[in-house]
Amino acid sequence: MLRVTLCQFDGFTTLRALPLAAGLLTSAVRADPDLRDRCTVTVLTGRKPLDDVLASMGDVDVLGLSTYTWNRNYTLTLAARYRETHPDTHIVLGGPSAPRAPDAVAAFLAEHPAIDTLVLGEGERTFVDLLTALHAGDPVDAIPGVATRAGVAAPRARMEARDFAPTASPYLDGTFDTLLAELGSTISACVIETNRGCPFKCTYCDWGQAIASRVHEVPLDRIHGDLAWIAEHRIPYVYIVDANFGIRRRDVGILEEMGRQKQRTGFPLYCYFHLTKNAHERNLATVRTLHSYGIGCQVALSMQAFDGAVLKAIKRDNISLERSLALRQACNEDGIPTFNELILGLPEQTYTSFTRSLDQAITPYPGDTFYLYLARLLDNAQMASPEDRTEFGLETRWCVVGAEADLPVEEAEEVVVGSRAMPVDAWKRSYRFGYFLAAAYNLKLLDAVVAWVKFELDAPLTDWVEAVLQAPGLADVNALFDRYTDAILDGRGFFLPVEGVGNTPRRPEEAVVSFAARYPEAFYAAVEDATLRWTATLPDSPDTSAVSELFRYQALTLPRWRVPSPSTHPFDRDWPAWHRRAKDGARLEVKPVTLRTLIREYVAAPSMEAFTTAHLAALYAKSHPAAVAYV
Repeated sequence: MLRVTLCQFDGFTTLRALPLAAGLLTSAVRADPDLRDRCTVTVLTGRKPLDDVLASMGDVDVLGLSTYTWNRNYTLTLAARYRETHPDTHIVLGGPSAPRAPDAVAAFLAEHPAIDTLVLGEGERTFVDLLTALHAGDPVDAIPGVATRAGVAAPRARMEARDFAPTASPYLDGTFDTLLAELGSTISACVIETNRGCPFKCTYCDWGQAIASRVHEVPLDRIHGDLAWIAEHRIPYVYIVDANFGIRRRDVGILEEMGRQKQRTGFPLYCYFHLTKNAHERNLATVRTLHSYGIGCQVALSMQAFDGAVLKAIKRDNISLERSLALRQACNEDGIPTFNELILGLPEQTYTSFTRSLDQAITPYPGDTFYLYLARLLDNAQMASPEDRTEFGLETRWCVVGAEADLPVEEAEEVVVGSRAMPVDAWKRSYRFGYFLAAAYNLKLLDAVVAWVKFELDAPLTDWVEAVLQAPGLADVNALFDRYTDAILDGRGFFLPVEGVGNTPRRPEEAVVSFAARYPEAFYAAVEDATLRWTATLPDSPDTSAVSELFRYQALTLPRWRVPSPSTHPFDRDWPAWHRRAKDGARLEVKPVTLRTLIREYVAAPSMEAFTTAHLAALYAKSHPAAVAYV
């Protein structure tokens, strides 16, 4: 009997989900008629102190490891530690962080002597062949899809629709029943795939190790079975991990089945997916279907940048900006919020092109947001190649992920901090601009002001942000951003605790909100002063009394810790009505109103840290209650 342990360890920043990769490998072994009675398979997923994990493993014949950026160091450390006491165990590693180029394979195996074999690409059939050979005592070097110290074997053809059925689903064969019983209520999400492959060639991506390839469908009956299992086990969150969900005509039908399961069981509550790129009508049908069944979703518009030179450099210029913007508008007309994904540090990106992209990501729709990523170099992605690094002059740092967290092993990611088009100083300036706007717009710190500048004044939003960031009264906010960029450049971490707000590491835009909540009068006064100075330079300078009223209204929307008493405030203009109707092109009208503040229950939190955490949670959940009401 071959004793097999498969490890797919959680990342500490990832949602706790059942481990799909390890589950698929387990199911493939169980479905194989020659292996099912010759192997026992155990799956480990919880990220615990290494001594505890090692003590629980016992003696195994084959140790299989699935790696990505969030668990790479932890996994490799465990492999080295296990090898010290188990010299005869065959240790095999796969996943997106397994190198595929021959030179990279040789270097990786030399650096990590504990690893015997690498699985390249899809693992189900390769892993079955590997176990079959090991059980028989045969060599594994020539198995298609593997790499060893003897070299890289011939590639294995990708799985097509007919190849999925024999490998089975971990949701349906009992694999995840066993694991869910062990993990219990810690699991809040399930990952499913309905197809594999991606026809696009984006250079920063290595999606499923199958970019620029045909899309192959997972059998429909298997998908329906997976959805039924998820619903019956009352898992609230489903992540469809396809690179381009909606690319197949059947995809709307898959969501209709999800909706029927929701009607039957009340679950799932939320579905996240990555929409296909150029299919506007099909994408709209996709999100409307989920919306009609009451399943929450937010539409991700994955443009990454709005600049032609950048899109060409990352091989994304065949994706239509116009269709993405049309989808954004149509979704919002249906009451479905969207968010734009943007990346800082891409090849050929400049400070000017980056800030213009952010300006284009700002919409008049109140539920919309954008999400700003820092460009990472992923194993096997073209952008991480020596050729791209040289061509675009990419400067990077290896930065600890979660340096403040209590982890048994720290993970690190390689992040771009400069390029020939955007030197490090310009990257720092772009970082400050982007995350200040994220606090202002996404986290509602200055959302009314942003809407007023962009849609009432029809003025360059980039000019206003730059004017505000140069204000003397925001020196502490700029120092805060310097602390974050210095931490990245020194490799210490992406997120940091905020002074006076506890030890919880915060994102940079969260840190700005935390600062403003501690010093609201000083913060809003500084931004108002900078705004008045800036508007005075405009050809049609607005009434200063309107600017002052706008900031009085904006300041009322930020909750204050331990300020539970409601208050009333007269205004000469109906700011709430205008703010709601900015999406319709409404113009601000003089109309006297009196507003009263509405107090959130979390203002009475026991500490500033608890207050900040509750406030941010409400913002992210889109459950942020109204700040004011009419008297």
